[in-house]
Amino acid sequence: MKKITMRVLFIVTSLLVLSSFLAPARAAQRNLSVNVKVIKADRASNHIDPKIKDVVSELGPVLNFTGFSLLKESTCDFSHEPENRIGLPTCRTLTLLFKGFENEYVRLRVAILENNQEIFSTVLLLVDNGSVLIGGPPYENGVLLLRITGHFSGA
Repeated sequence: MKKITMRVLFIVTSLLVLSSFLAPARAAQRNLSVNVKVIKADRASNHIDPKIKDVVSELGPVLNFTGFSLLKESTCDFSHEPENRIGLPTCRTLTLLFKGFENEYVRLRVAILENNQEIFSTVLLLVDNGSVLIGGPPYENGVLLLRITGHFSGA
C-alpha cells in the first residue's frame, strides 16, 4: 500500500512539474502580427486614397486635415523575433518591440528613430484587432500618421 501511494505521489508530482514547463510553451504559441499603415495627411488637397477610405471616414472628422494618402503598408510577424523595423520617409525608422501578452492585451513598444536617434517612443496596449493612430512627424507640408493594428491568436 505504501509503495502504491509513493508511486501515485511521484506521478502526480511529475505531472505538476511537467505542466509548469508546458504552460509557458502554450503561452508562447500565441501569435502576434501587427499591421502598420503609413499615411500622409495634409490640408493642401482634398484627395482621399481609396485604400484608406475606411480609416478616414472613422477618423477624418476629428482630424484637421483634408487630404489623406497611403504611403506604405506593412505587416510584421512577431513569431520569430520580438522586434520589427519599418522604414519611414526621410531617414526615419519605426521600431516595434513585442513586450508580451497581458490577459486580453498585447504590450507593444513603439519608437520612431531619425538618423538613428530616438525622437518618439511609447508603449501601447492593444486588444485583438484593435487600432491606434499616432500623429507623427512633419512630412511634405503635412504630417505622417501611423495606424497600428494588432492581430493575435492562440491560447
